[in-house]
Amino acid sequence: MLTVDQLLAFRSVGGARIGPDGSAVVYEVGAALAGADADTGTHLWLVDAAGGTPRQLTHGSGKDTAAAWSPDGQTLAFLSDRAGDGKRLYLLPRGGGEAQPLATGDGAIKGFAWSPAGTTIAFLRTDPEPQETKGVANAPIVVEEACRRDRLWTIALADGVVRCTTDTAAHIWEFSWFADGAALAVVAADDPTEAAWYGCRLARLDLATGAVTSLYQPPAGRQVARPAPAPDGRAVACVVCTWSDPGMSGGDLWLVPSDPHGGGTPRNLTAGADFSVNMVTWQPDGRSLLAYAYDDLGSSLGLIAAAGSEGWQRLWHGPYRLGFGGIYPATDGRTFAAQRSGGREPDDLWLGTIADGAVGWRALADTHGERRAALTADFTELRWTAPDGLELHGLLLRPLGATGPVPLVTLVHGGPTGMSSHGFSNRGLNALAPLLAARGIAAFLPNYRGSNGRGVAFAEANHGDMGGNDWTDIVAGIDRLVADGIADPDRLGLGGWSYGGYMTMWGVTQTGRFRAAVAGAGIANWHSFHGASDLHTWDALFFEADPYDPQGIYAVRSPIYASHRVTTPTLILHGLEDRVVPPDQGREFFRALQDRGVETQLVLYPGSGHGPHEPHQIRDVIARSLDWLTARLIGYATEGAV
Repeated sequence: MLTVDQLLAFRSVGGARIGPDGSAVVYEVGAALAGADADTGTHLWLVDAAGGTPRQLTHGSGKDTAAAWSPDGQTLAFLSDRAGDGKRLYLLPRGGGEAQPLATGDGAIKGFAWSPAGTTIAFLRTDPEPQETKGVANAPIVVEEACRRDRLWTIALADGVVRCTTDTAAHIWEFSWFADGAALAVVAADDPTEAAWYGCRLARLDLATGAVTSLYQPPAGRQVARPAPAPDGRAVACVVCTWSDPGMSGGDLWLVPSDPHGGGTPRNLTAGADFSVNMVTWQPDGRSLLAYAYDDLGSSLGLIAAAGSEGWQRLWHGPYRLGFGGIYPATDGRTFAAQRSGGREPDDLWLGTIADGAVGWRALADTHGERRAALTADFTELRWTAPDGLELHGLLLRPLGATGPVPLVTLVHGGPTGMSSHGFSNRGLNALAPLLAARGIAAFLPNYRGSNGRGVAFAEANHGDMGGNDWTDIVAGIDRLVADGIADPDRLGLGGWSYGGYMTMWGVTQTGRFRAAVAGAGIANWHSFHGASDLHTWDALFFEADPYDPQGIYAVRSPIYASHRVTTPTLILHGLEDRVVPPDQGREFFRALQDRGVETQLVLYPGSGHGPHEPHQIRDVIARSLDWLTARLIGYATEGAV
């Protein structure tokens, strides 16, 4: 039987980048969360694209990440926390040797990019703490005014000169070079708060003058991400949709003229698409873009013509996830590296080659070896219909050999603009799926309306109605599994994190059919959430309502006001330093259930924000949740966490 420690023993693989000439690939291998490979740091590895044995480039207990090739392919730049003072920028010769730090000044670096000529590196750095409060114990905090800006800097590699390019009020979230090296396309906001991200604009940053010129402001409520200037510099591609969290980019591909005074209007190249573009890179001829898309329950790669007349040429679609770092081809535009995973295939390094209108794949590494044999169950796809007729999709993981009704746990993804998809996970509550299946319990992962992967209209379909039809979508899926004889109606469980935690709290107020529930970082009270969360702009956008209306949807959809209906034993988990969903949300729901005599437990994780990062806390979340569910669905716990 698969154990928690076996699942956590899989090492993470990511950050795949192929060299400009396509001959070698650099990638990251992270420490396992348990077992012999735990606490070993995150290191860079190199492997020939033609095949061969990968070799380790960096060592030590630090985290070496985000490696990027110089344009001539002779040097790697990467971020590392090895010095113990946050992420710093290092250079490493391709042939190996000792990595050398770059003197980039005070403050941790959040991202960087080589200039097209390879003479300069642009990097994003958070302003250092003001001198008047630095080192002062218990200094007063002026709320929101104390937020520090992320500014764009450059370092000239010939002489080491460091220059701030954005000494204006702009706060930079993302950036990408124009091909002439004279400017960068940026995603910028006017103030540095997390909430300001929801009003970001696409802009052009001129390096000579520091001027930040707006190019495109998405319609109210939508966000912009993943800027990619065209090779001729005349336009910038970007992804646009309404997202619940920074980093959950998936939507339509837009093309925006880069000269605001030169005429032309922004164009949507994928209007009406039933997939969600995550990121794009331009093909060398500048006539089309290679797009990586979340496509239903899997992933796709395809070409999109810049002219907008040829639509989407899908090159590949499969039941895999290609990671969140993006796809960056060699200069030929046809060869790329990716970290790929499936239900029984943990992330590993693959080489993709575009030829004859399709993508061919070849494995470049075997990071996990015999450990993969412990993963014995695989996801199947499920389709069902909502009460209003909307077709819905999700994943089901059944115990091996199951022939009749078995206990079922529904695992609700976060966001809500997240998604459940084919892919391996050994972090978060989705990691419960294979563990449950190994214990005779099926796992159901629904993509309710509001999820990514099926286009902008579907992703925005729960606006003004969170906790409404998106919840009935999930219920309809459970009913379908019961009706089909797959799920035992008397042994149902529910769980989720973030928005999935909210749906869990909300779900147990709507029905008593669940025997056990696990709510991680859930929202119990929309009124107090709006007042305390760093993302207070989000709920107002998604509810399309006044947060201060005492009889409005904020009250009607708050689990706290329906807690008198709860009978389900509910485990509540929360990071003590969570600024997205403050931990008092968990405290409120815990207190309400305890006051009403409902079996409950609240676990807080010190030092953790919106999700645990320390290995022992990650293990506790998974093991404690597993035991809470199994003890109530099959009568015994297996990990000894509860």
